[in-house]
Amino acid sequence: MDEKNPQTGRQLSEQHTAFVERQNHCPLCGDQLDIRVESYLEDFTLREEAHCLNCDVLARVKDHKMH
Repeated sequence: MDEKNPQTGRQLSEQHTAFVERQNHCPLCGDQLDIRVESYLEDFTLREEAHCLNCDVLARVKDHKMH
């Protein structure tokens, strides 16, 4: 086991899986989110929008800068 990171690979994998599940599913009803990405090349930005088709809720809007 790595002394700098006491968590095992399995624990990290479980945490990663849980994180992905939270990001891809609606926080209200649990259905899969419809995620759309739009590129704005003039300012090197990607816009991510996550929408729940079941609840008709916009769950997340994020702008990501490309480096």
